[in-house]
Amino acid sequence: MQSKQATCARTILLMMLLSLCLTACGNDESTSQNIGGITIEIDSDIAVSVYIPPELEKDLEVVSVTGRKPGVNNWVEAAITLRNNSASEQRLVVAGDWQDDSARGFGGFSSVLLIPPGQTASFEAGSQSRQITKFSVLLKSTTESADQHVGSTLANLPPEVEGHGVAYTATPTLDEVPAWELRGVANGQAFTGKTIFFTPYLKAWKLEIHDRDIDPLLGVAIARLETPDVQTIYINFPGEPFSGAVFEREMSYGGGYFQIKNTVESKGTTSWNTEIAWAIEITDWQRHPWRESDGLFQQGGTASGKLYICFKGSEANIKSSWIAGEFNDVPIVYYGDPGLDAPQPGKNSKK
Repeated sequence: MQSKQATCARTILLMMLLSLCLTACGNDESTSQNIGGITIEIDSDIAVSVYIPPELEKDLEVVSVTGRKPGVNNWVEAAITLRNNSASEQRLVVAGDWQDDSARGFGGFSSVLLIPPGQTASFEAGSQSRQITKFSVLLKSTTESADQHVGSTLANLPPEVEGHGVAYTATPTLDEVPAWELRGVANGQAFTGKTIFFTPYLKAWKLEIHDRDIDPLLGVAIARLETPDVQTIYINFPGEPFSGAVFEREMSYGGGYFQIKNTVESKGTTSWNTEIAWAIEITDWQRHPWRESDGLFQQGGTASGKLYICFKGSEANIKSSWIAGEFNDVPIVYYGDPGLDAPQPGKNSKK
């Protein structure tokens, strides 16, 4: 599920906020004001707290807060709506932590929320961890864009720490996939899947994920002439995907590779063959046959789903890398007639 962000409340409207939250949550609530800011605590299906720093108290208002267990798309979910009462745009980092009753951490959430003057904005967060009973949110001003913030946060996650709820792991699962566009880390740097498509390859199928905007019908070869440092994940499937298909792979060699930069300064890429583990689900697969009237290279349909792919690195070489997220209506591409739909001998033949 996708996330949106927001934060803050005004001291003079604190009682009004409590009333609004009572209406939204339908449960008891309490608030506490600390030196240096305000913390608003809401008791719903899970406890949700929002901390507003002193510099934002007069500009931001918490309109509503909800905590759900279970949620609509996740085992636990939280949603917060904020209003910007100032005369200028508010750009905020919304950072949240999931915890259980013992204050043990179960990952987190962090994103940038933009609120125009006089307007409201909302964000939602979710987790599949059943032990969670609390969600704590801190707000602060920022100059980063949403993409800059996600990229810098993902790239600086400590090893094996669930900063956004996902990180490198030897055992990726579909339950951990966040509802965002494909994002991850490639050799210590943020990696975003900007061009995604499926194509038949020999007698199997291949998924390509590129970190640049390219024309799938032209392929990556032409793009590399202009930008040699295009990074690409290649995943091989044993047969044609279909709606409802789930592919899972334990950490091992083969099944694909990562065309990746050796260093941040690299002007080109290297073919990195390493151990790979993944969980990939195809939620919708709409493919039609190759049509001679549409030209040699053509789109043959669309695919949607979600994935979590991890590449095992080493300290002496390329760092462990990964990508996770959802993809919607990405192209299925033909580079010539793949022969997938030719009549089979003995079928549809006249006697």
